[in-house]
Amino acid sequence: PYAYVVDSWAGLYIVDVSDHITPDSVGSYPGYGFVSVHHSDSLIFISAGSDGLTILNVANPANPTYISSYIPSYSIKRSFVSGNYLYLAEGSGGLEIVDISDITSPTSAGFLTTSGYVQDVFVEDSLAYISTGTEGLIIANISNPSSPTIVAYYECGDYATGLVVSDTLVYLADGWDGLWVLNTAGM
Repeated sequence: PYAYVVDSWAGLYIVDVSDHITPDSVGSYPGYGFVSVHHSDSLIFISAGSDGLTILNVANPANPTYISSYIPSYSIKRSFVSGNYLYLAEGSGGLEIVDISDITSPTSAGFLTTSGYVQDVFVEDSLAYISTGTEGLIIANISNPSSPTIVAYYECGDYATGLVVSDTLVYLADGWDGLWVLNTAGM
C-alpha cells in the first residue's frame, strides 16, 4: 500500500507504507502549489488551487508519469473521482463536474452553484456530499452531470471543511464545533 502526500513547495511524494514502522519514500513528482490529492486505481488527481489539476499515472510508483491537466474556472480545494467523472470543490465557484472518459482531455460537464464556499466533495452512487464552509453540508443528485440538483441541506454550527461518507453516515469536520456525524438514511 502507498500513501500519496502533497507538499505545496515540493510536489508529490509516494510513500510505501506496507511497513508502518519504517515507511519508505519510493517516488515523487515535482510541483508547486499542490493542496490536495485524490487516488483512484492507478491515477492520481492533484489539486493545485488556481493552477488547476494535474493527472498522473502511478502504476509504477517509482516513476509517476504525466497524463493531462485541467484548468477550472475557479480555484480547486479538493477533488473526487467516481466512474467517468471528476468532481471539483471550487470554493466560491461551487462544484464543477468534469468528464474524464478521455483522461487525456478532461472536459467540463456541469456546475452546481452554492451560496457557501465549497471546501470538499465526496461522491457515493448518484449523490454528491458537499461541505460548504458556513453554509454546512449540501447533498446533490448528480445522476445528470450536466444539471446537478440539491436534494438536502444540513446547517452546521461553525465552518464545514472536510468530509467522508460511509454507508448512510456522513462524517463532517466542522471547525470549532468538531466532528459531526449525520445519518442520511432514507435519502
